[in-house]
Amino acid sequence: MSKKYSSQIANMLVSHMEDCEYKYEFDRDNGIIRLNFAMEGKIKKIKFIINITEWGFVTYGCIDMDVDEEQRKEVAEFLTRVNYHLSLGCFDMDFSDGEIRYRFYVDCDDCTTSSTVIEDSMNIAIQMYGKYGDSLLRVMFGMESAEEAYKAVENK
Repeated sequence: MSKKYSSQIANMLVSHMEDCEYKYEFDRDNGIIRLNFAMEGKIKKIKFIINITEWGFVTYGCIDMDVDEEQRKEVAEFLTRVNYHLSLGCFDMDFSDGEIRYRFYVDCDDCTTSSTVIEDSMNIAIQMYGKYGDSLLRVMFGMESAEEAYKAVENK
């Protein structure tokens, strides 16, 4: 059974992917676009999943590492400290498997959106992983507490 989503929004996103010559996959049954971006730094790649809905789309920027169970509470605290100060999107962690993602929603109800907004939906995740990624990894691997890691990145 196919998921219901806006074909207009899907066409707009696919057109943008084509215009930018991105390598992507489009799951037409579920309204999901998948693509990867390389990064510099300790986090080398972000996997993007763009979930198209009837009214807009949600961009999820996921990293290829899951948080070990014993570190999930500390990582959750770190992400909560970070999220408190963010105005565009937020970090999420799935407590059942430790998946981390950056989530950004674009409302397209009764309007279309620009290529700039589509790019921003991905670039914001790239910027957030660029700013917080190294500290996130230190917390994930037990090298720093959530508070220490957050203070260190905010003092830069």
